[in-house]
Amino acid sequence: MNIHTFFVPCDKGKISNHSYLSSMDPSPVSPPSSPKIPLIRHDSSHHVDPHLVERSQANPSISLQTAKHIYHICLTGGPCGGKSSALEYFTKMLTEKGFDVFTCPEVPTILINGGCRYPGMPVAGSQDEEFVRIALMEFEGALIQLQLQIEDSFYRIARSTKKPAVIVYDRGMLDVRAYLTEDLWELLLVNNGLTNDNLLERYDLILHLVTAAYGAEKFYTKSNNTARRETIDEARELDDKLRKAWEMCERKLQVIDNSTDFPGKLQRVCSIVEKLVEKDIISITETKE
Repeated sequence: MNIHTFFVPCDKGKISNHSYLSSMDPSPVSPPSSPKIPLIRHDSSHHVDPHLVERSQANPSISLQTAKHIYHICLTGGPCGGKSSALEYFTKMLTEKGFDVFTCPEVPTILINGGCRYPGMPVAGSQDEEFVRIALMEFEGALIQLQLQIEDSFYRIARSTKKPAVIVYDRGMLDVRAYLTEDLWELLLVNNGLTNDNLLERYDLILHLVTAAYGAEKFYTKSNNTARRETIDEARELDDKLRKAWEMCERKLQVIDNSTDFPGKLQRVCSIVEKLVEKDIISITETKE
Protein backbone atom coordinates (compact mmCIF):
# COMPACT_ATOMS: atom_id res chain seq x y z
CA MET A 1 0.00 0.00 0.00
CA ASN A 2 1.27 3.47 -0.80
CA ILE A 3 2.33 5.82 1.99
CA HIS A 4 -0.75 7.68 3.14
CA THR A 5 -0.83 11.31 2.04
CA PHE A 6 -2.51 13.94 4.15
CA PHE A 7 -3.08 17.66 3.99
CA VAL A 8 -2.62 20.35 6.61
CA PRO A 9 -3.59 24.05 6.58
CA CYS A 10 -0.76 26.39 5.59
CA ASP A 11 -0.38 30.13 5.12
CA LYS A 12 -3.30 31.91 3.46
CA GLY A 13 -5.57 28.92 3.95
CA LYS A 14 -3.79 26.73 1.44
CA ILE A 15 -3.18 23.01 1.77
CA SER A 16 0.14 21.24 1.45
CA ASN A 17 0.94 17.57 1.04
CA HIS A 18 3.01 15.70 3.58
CA SER A 19 3.87 12.12 4.40
CA TYR A 20 3.65 10.80 7.92
CA LEU A 21 6.79 8.78 7.34
CA SER A 22 8.82 11.76 6.16
CA SER A 23 7.58 14.56 8.41
CA MET A 24 5.08 13.73 11.12
CA ASP A 25 6.67 10.51 12.31
CA PRO A 26 10.29 10.17 11.11
CA SER A 27 11.25 7.56 13.71
CA PRO A 28 8.25 5.63 15.02
CA VAL A 29 8.65 4.35 18.54
CA SER A 30 8.15 0.62 18.96
CA PRO A 31 5.29 -0.24 21.34
CA PRO A 32 6.05 -1.90 24.68
CA SER A 33 5.58 -5.64 24.83
CA SER A 34 2.57 -5.36 27.13
CA PRO A 35 0.99 -1.95 26.52
CA LYS A 36 -1.48 -0.76 29.08
CA ILE A 37 -3.70 1.58 27.11
CA PRO A 38 -7.08 2.61 28.53
CA LEU A 39 -10.00 2.04 26.17
CA ILE A 40 -11.74 5.27 27.17
CA ARG A 41 -11.06 8.44 29.08
CA HIS A 42 -12.72 8.45 32.47
CA ASP A 43 -14.27 11.87 32.17
CA SER A 44 -17.95 12.61 32.59
CA SER A 45 -17.74 15.28 29.90
CA HIS A 46 -17.20 12.60 27.24
CA HIS A 47 -20.31 10.73 26.14
CA VAL A 48 -18.72 7.37 25.42
CA ASP A 49 -20.67 4.41 24.08
CA PRO A 50 -18.96 1.32 25.60
CA HIS A 51 -20.52 -0.89 22.92
CA LEU A 52 -18.88 1.11 20.12
CA VAL A 53 -15.54 1.06 21.93
CA GLU A 54 -15.61 -2.67 22.57
CA ARG A 55 -16.83 -3.72 19.13
CA SER A 56 -13.92 -1.95 17.44
CA GLN A 57 -11.14 -3.71 19.33
CA ALA A 58 -9.40 -6.67 17.73
CA ASN A 59 -8.57 -9.86 19.56
CA PRO A 60 -5.87 -8.76 22.06
CA SER A 61 -3.89 -11.95 21.46
CA ILE A 62 -2.97 -10.76 17.96
CA SER A 63 0.69 -9.69 17.67
CA LEU A 64 1.31 -5.94 17.39
CA GLN A 65 3.69 -6.66 14.53
CA THR A 66 1.31 -8.85 12.55
CA ALA A 67 0.61 -6.40 9.74
CA LYS A 68 1.70 -2.99 8.59
CA HIS A 69 -1.30 -1.92 6.56
CA ILE A 70 -4.02 0.52 7.47
CA TYR A 71 -6.98 0.42 5.10
CA HIS A 72 -9.25 3.39 4.37
CA ILE A 73 -12.90 2.71 3.50
CA CYS A 74 -15.46 5.39 2.69
CA LEU A 75 -19.16 4.64 3.19
CA THR A 76 -21.50 6.69 1.03
CA GLY A 77 -24.86 6.46 -0.71
CA GLY A 78 -28.38 7.83 -0.45
CA PRO A 79 -30.56 7.81 2.67
CA CYS A 80 -31.76 4.47 4.05
CA GLY A 81 -29.15 2.49 2.16
CA GLY A 82 -27.98 0.42 5.13
CA LYS A 83 -24.67 2.13 5.92
CA SER A 84 -25.01 1.77 9.70
CA SER A 85 -26.01 -1.89 9.44
CA ALA A 86 -23.19 -2.61 6.99
CA LEU A 87 -20.66 -0.98 9.32
CA GLU A 88 -21.86 -3.12 12.23
CA TYR A 89 -21.75 -6.24 10.07
CA PHE A 90 -18.24 -5.96 8.65
CA THR A 91 -16.78 -4.49 11.86
CA LYS A 92 -17.64 -7.76 13.58
CA MET A 93 -15.97 -9.71 10.79
CA LEU A 94 -12.82 -7.57 10.83
CA THR A 95 -12.31 -7.57 14.60
CA GLU A 96 -12.73 -11.35 14.69
CA LYS A 97 -9.97 -11.60 12.08
CA GLY A 98 -7.58 -9.41 14.06
CA PHE A 99 -8.19 -5.86 12.84
CA ASP A 100 -8.94 -2.79 14.90
CA VAL A 101 -11.73 -0.77 13.28
CA PHE A 102 -11.86 3.00 13.63
CA THR A 103 -15.06 4.81 12.65
CA CYS A 104 -14.66 8.43 11.60
CA PRO A 105 -17.98 10.25 12.22
CA GLU A 106 -19.95 12.15 9.60
CA VAL A 107 -18.53 15.68 9.62
CA PRO A 108 -21.65 17.58 8.42
CA THR A 109 -23.57 16.03 11.31
CA ILE A 110 -20.92 17.25 13.76
CA LEU A 111 -21.28 20.80 12.42
CA ILE A 112 -25.08 20.83 12.28
CA ASN A 113 -25.47 19.25 15.72
CA GLY A 114 -23.08 21.94 16.98
CA GLY A 115 -25.41 24.69 15.82
CA CYS A 116 -24.01 25.39 12.34
CA ARG A 117 -26.67 26.05 9.73
CA TYR A 118 -26.40 24.89 6.15
CA PRO A 119 -26.96 28.05 4.04
CA GLY A 120 -28.56 26.25 1.11
CA MET A 121 -27.90 26.82 -2.57
CA PRO A 122 -27.99 30.39 -3.94
CA VAL A 123 -30.98 31.14 -6.14
CA ALA A 124 -30.00 32.84 -9.40
CA GLY A 125 -31.36 36.35 -9.66
CA SER A 126 -32.49 36.53 -6.04
CA GLN A 127 -31.70 39.56 -3.90
CA ASP A 128 -29.49 37.56 -1.54
CA GLU A 129 -27.82 35.36 -4.18
CA GLU A 130 -24.29 36.65 -3.53
CA PHE A 131 -24.69 36.56 0.25
CA VAL A 132 -25.87 32.93 0.17
CA ARG A 133 -23.10 31.95 -2.25
CA ILE A 134 -20.43 33.38 0.04
CA ALA A 135 -22.00 31.77 3.13
CA LEU A 136 -22.22 28.42 1.34
CA MET A 137 -18.57 28.50 0.30
CA GLU A 138 -17.53 29.37 3.85
CA PHE A 139 -19.62 26.49 5.22
CA GLU A 140 -18.31 23.93 2.74
CA GLY A 141 -14.76 25.23 3.07
CA ALA A 142 -14.90 24.81 6.85
CA LEU A 143 -16.40 21.33 6.37
CA ILE A 144 -13.57 20.33 4.01
CA GLN A 145 -10.94 21.57 6.46
CA LEU A 146 -12.53 19.69 9.38
CA GLN A 147 -12.89 16.54 7.27
CA LEU A 148 -9.21 16.69 6.36
CA GLN A 149 -8.18 17.15 9.98
CA ILE A 150 -10.43 14.47 11.46
CA GLU A 151 -9.39 11.91 8.84
CA ASP A 152 -5.72 12.62 9.46
CA SER A 153 -6.21 12.41 13.24
CA PHE A 154 -7.84 8.99 12.96
CA TYR A 155 -5.04 7.80 10.69
CA ARG A 156 -2.33 9.05 13.04
CA ILE A 157 -3.88 7.31 16.04
CA ALA A 158 -4.52 4.07 14.12
CA ARG A 159 -0.93 4.03 12.88
CA SER A 160 0.49 4.59 16.35
CA THR A 161 -0.85 1.23 17.57
CA LYS A 162 1.32 -0.73 15.10
CA LYS A 163 -1.64 -3.07 14.64
CA PRO A 164 -3.59 -4.00 11.50
CA ALA A 165 -6.45 -1.55 11.22
CA VAL A 166 -9.31 -0.37 9.05
CA ILE A 167 -10.55 3.21 9.21
CA VAL A 168 -14.13 3.65 8.04
CA TYR A 169 -15.23 7.14 7.04
CA ASP A 170 -18.94 7.92 7.37
CA ARG A 171 -19.04 9.79 4.08
CA GLY A 172 -15.93 11.15 2.43
CA MET A 173 -14.48 14.25 0.88
CA LEU A 174 -16.26 13.97 -2.46
CA ASP A 175 -19.69 13.72 -0.85
CA VAL A 176 -19.48 17.51 -0.59
CA ARG A 177 -19.46 17.64 -4.39
CA ALA A 178 -23.02 16.30 -4.48
CA TYR A 179 -24.28 19.40 -2.68
CA LEU A 180 -22.64 21.98 -4.98
CA THR A 181 -22.79 22.96 -8.61
CA GLU A 182 -19.69 21.86 -10.51
CA ASP A 183 -18.35 25.41 -10.80
CA LEU A 184 -18.66 25.95 -7.03
CA TRP A 185 -16.98 22.59 -6.36
CA GLU A 186 -14.05 23.53 -8.60
CA LEU A 187 -13.80 26.88 -6.84
CA LEU A 188 -13.81 25.14 -3.46
CA LEU A 189 -10.93 22.91 -4.57
CA VAL A 190 -8.91 25.89 -5.80
CA ASN A 191 -9.56 27.88 -2.62
CA ASN A 192 -8.23 24.99 -0.53
CA GLY A 193 -5.30 24.03 -2.78
CA LEU A 194 -6.82 20.62 -3.57
CA THR A 195 -7.58 18.49 -6.60
CA ASN A 196 -9.99 15.63 -7.15
CA ASP A 197 -7.02 13.27 -7.44
CA ASN A 198 -5.66 14.45 -4.06
CA LEU A 199 -8.93 13.56 -2.40
CA LEU A 200 -9.44 10.23 -4.14
CA GLU A 201 -5.97 9.05 -3.09
CA ARG A 202 -7.07 9.16 0.54
CA TYR A 203 -9.29 6.08 0.20
CA ASP A 204 -8.67 2.45 -0.73
CA LEU A 205 -12.34 1.60 -1.22
CA ILE A 206 -15.55 3.58 -1.69
CA LEU A 207 -18.71 1.67 -0.84
CA HIS A 208 -21.86 3.24 -2.27
CA LEU A 209 -24.89 1.62 -0.66
CA VAL A 210 -27.87 2.41 -2.86
CA THR A 211 -30.89 3.89 -1.10
CA ALA A 212 -33.84 1.61 -0.44
CA ALA A 213 -35.83 4.11 -2.53
CA TYR A 214 -34.36 2.29 -5.53
CA GLY A 215 -35.66 -1.27 -5.73
CA ALA A 216 -36.67 -1.74 -2.08
CA GLU A 217 -39.24 1.05 -1.75
CA LYS A 218 -41.39 -0.74 0.82
CA PHE A 219 -38.44 -0.68 3.21
CA TYR A 220 -37.70 3.02 2.80
CA THR A 221 -38.36 4.70 6.12
CA LYS A 222 -37.63 7.89 8.05
CA SER A 223 -38.44 6.36 11.44
CA ASN A 224 -34.93 5.08 12.17
CA ASN A 225 -33.24 8.43 11.61
CA THR A 226 -34.71 11.66 12.97
CA ALA A 227 -32.56 13.73 10.60
CA ARG A 228 -33.95 11.97 7.51
CA ARG A 229 -36.54 14.10 5.77
CA GLU A 230 -36.21 13.05 2.14
CA THR A 231 -39.17 11.67 0.24
CA ILE A 232 -38.57 8.62 -1.96
CA ASP A 233 -38.06 10.84 -5.01
CA GLU A 234 -35.67 13.11 -3.11
CA ALA A 235 -33.76 10.10 -1.81
CA ARG A 236 -33.31 8.82 -5.36
CA GLU A 237 -32.12 12.22 -6.57
CA LEU A 238 -29.57 12.47 -3.75
CA ASP A 239 -28.36 8.91 -4.36
CA ASP A 240 -27.77 9.77 -8.02
CA LYS A 241 -25.81 12.91 -7.12
CA LEU A 242 -23.62 11.06 -4.64
CA ARG A 243 -22.88 8.29 -7.11
CA LYS A 244 -21.98 10.84 -9.79
CA ALA A 245 -19.72 12.68 -7.33
CA TRP A 246 -17.55 9.57 -6.95
CA GLU A 247 -17.80 8.10 -10.46
CA MET A 248 -14.37 9.44 -11.49
CA CYS A 249 -12.91 6.85 -9.10
CA GLU A 250 -14.37 3.85 -10.87
CA ARG A 251 -11.57 1.44 -9.92
CA LYS A 252 -12.17 2.01 -6.19
CA LEU A 253 -15.95 2.50 -6.29
CA GLN A 254 -18.23 -0.43 -5.47
CA VAL A 255 -21.97 0.13 -5.86
CA ILE A 256 -24.12 -2.21 -3.76
CA ASP A 257 -27.68 -2.19 -5.05
CA ASN A 258 -30.88 -3.78 -3.75
CA SER A 259 -30.97 -6.71 -6.15
CA THR A 260 -30.95 -9.14 -3.20
CA ASP A 261 -32.65 -9.09 0.18
CA PHE A 262 -31.06 -6.97 2.90
CA PRO A 263 -28.99 -9.79 4.49
CA GLY A 264 -27.67 -10.51 1.00
CA LYS A 265 -26.77 -6.85 0.56
CA LEU A 266 -24.80 -6.90 3.82
CA GLN A 267 -23.02 -10.08 2.80
CA ARG A 268 -21.96 -8.52 -0.50
CA VAL A 269 -20.51 -5.55 1.38
CA CYS A 270 -18.68 -7.88 3.76
CA SER A 271 -17.21 -9.90 0.88
CA ILE A 272 -15.88 -6.76 -0.81
CA VAL A 273 -14.25 -5.55 2.42
CA GLU A 274 -12.79 -8.99 3.11
CA LYS A 275 -11.25 -9.09 -0.37
CA LEU A 276 -9.62 -5.69 0.24
CA VAL A 277 -7.81 -6.87 3.38
CA GLU A 278 -7.31 -10.53 2.48
CA LYS A 279 -3.49 -10.32 2.34
CA ASP A 280 -3.34 -9.16 5.93
CA ILE A 281 -5.95 -11.73 6.97
CA ILE A 282 -3.60 -14.45 5.68
CA SER A 283 -0.68 -12.85 7.52
CA ILE A 284 -2.62 -12.68 10.78
CA THR A 285 -3.78 -16.29 10.44
CA GLU A 286 -0.22 -17.50 9.86
CA THR A 287 1.03 -15.55 12.90
CA LYS A 288 -1.66 -17.03 15.15
CA GLU A 289 -0.79 -20.54 14.02
